[in-house]
Amino acid sequence: MGLRTLRKEKGLTQVQLAQMVHVDQTAISQWERGIAQPRLRNCLQLAQILECSIEDIFTETKGA
Repeated sequence: MGLRTLRKEKGLTQVQLAQMVHVDQTAISQWERGIAQPRLRNCLQLAQILECSIEDIFTETKGA
C-alpha cells in the first residue's frame, strides 16, 4: 500500500503523523518519497498507528 496511501486512508496529514511518531514532518515526506527509510522503532510505531504490517508501509501499489 505504501506509507502515503496508508496515512491518507487514516485521514492524517504528514504533520499529524510526524507528531505521533515524534519526528519532523520532513522525515515523513522523505519516507513517503523513498529518499530516506525510517528506523525500525519508527516502523513499529507507524505500523501500530496505521494498523498495518511493516511490509505494507514499504509496498507501493501501482497508481498510488
